[in-house]
Amino acid sequence: MGPPVRATALLLGLSRLWQRAPIIPGFDSAVWRQDSCEARMRRDAYGDTTENGFGWEVDHVHAVANGGSDDLWNLQALQWQNNRAKSDGPLRFAVTWRK
Repeated sequence: MGPPVRATALLLGLSRLWQRAPIIPGFDSAVWRQDSCEARMRRDAYGDTTENGFGWEVDHVHAVANGGSDDLWNLQALQWQNNRAKSDGPLRFAVTWRK
C-alpha cells in the first residue's frame, strides 16, 4: 500500500472504512467485520500481515492505476491477503471465511 492510500485513509479516518465493512452476525461489530470475500478482519489488526491472520488494509475498489480515485466511496477495508491478491486487478478470493 503506497503513501497516498495511507494518507487518504488517515484523513478520512479508518473508523469510517471499518463502519462500511459488512457485519458478521453473532460477532461484536466494533471488533470483527468481514471483507467482500467474507474473510474475517479484526479492528485492531489494521496493517498486520500475519499469514492467514485477521489483518486488513485499505483497498481501492477501482485501482487508481485504472482511473479510480481516493474518494471514500472507492475505498474499502479488505483482508490483507485478499488486498495483495487483488493488486490493481479484479478481486480474487485469496482468503475466505475461517471458522
